[in-house]
Amino acid sequence: MTKAHDPIADLIIDGLGGTNVVAELCDCSASAVSQWRHDGVPKPRISFLRLARPDFDWAQVPSDYPRREPAAEIAERMQSSDDVQPPVGTQEGGTKDGGE
Repeated sequence: MTKAHDPIADLIIDGLGGTNVVAELCDCSASAVSQWRHDGVPKPRISFLRLARPDFDWAQVPSDYPRREPAAEIAERMQSSDDVQPPVGTQEGGTKDGGE
């Protein structure tokens, strides 16, 4: 199954001249830029590209792109999970296996 493309990433990459041109601009591999077509262009790269290529019509790109969930929200969700497993080698009550 193939991953769907991020249409905004496609717009940016194609609008700037394609995968190889963007890879050269960003000093990274063409395969990395190809991956951005699926995962979205990393925020630091967007900032760089805005400065490097002011001739591109950046008004087409939403101001909050790429919108990602903040790490603090992910950490909070992970901590609030009630799916906590007991440590290895202990039973649910906290005693070692086979101990009394």
